[in-house]
Amino acid sequence: GATIMPGTLWCGKGNSAADYLQLGVWKDTAHCCRDHDGC
Repeated sequence: GATIMPGTLWCGKGNSAADYLQLGVWKDTAHCCRDHDGC
């Protein structure tokens, strides 16, 4: 399975977000990871 950093839904292998707008507790960090995943 995917390993995601606690407090985020996008930082790590894959993501655990239900949709693109869901970020988790650490929103600024997750936003950066989400943008990077889209590269």
